[in-house]
Amino acid sequence: SSTSSGGNSSGGGASDSGSSHPPAADIEIAKCEADSLGQLSMSLKITNHSSKPSNYLVNVVWESADGSSQLDTSIATADHLEAGQNTTVDAISFKTAEGTFRCKVVDVTRYASN
Repeated sequence: SSTSSGGNSSGGGASDSGSSHPPAADIEIAKCEADSLGQLSMSLKITNHSSKPSNYLVNVVWESADGSSQLDTSIATADHLEAGQNTTVDAISFKTAEGTFRCKVVDVTRYASN
């Protein structure tokens, strides 16, 4: 008898532990553009995939289109996001967007809220 391979996809099961869904997987960049003032702007959609209400601290960076230079950094936060809930938060910069750029999430901390 043969065993079928490739059954290890992520994102399946109903595991209750936060470790099965790393905090970085809760963050999606919804918008990466210059705002109405021409400044670097980023919107993040945060979805709490853990089983408990959580707070988020997200470090983001704007960099040149080719990644060769960092333009600015910022922090976005969301507090007391219930299990399964999502929200959209903005990370802002006071630097003017010049030319094309890209947005990147560099670090995510998720911790239980009280």
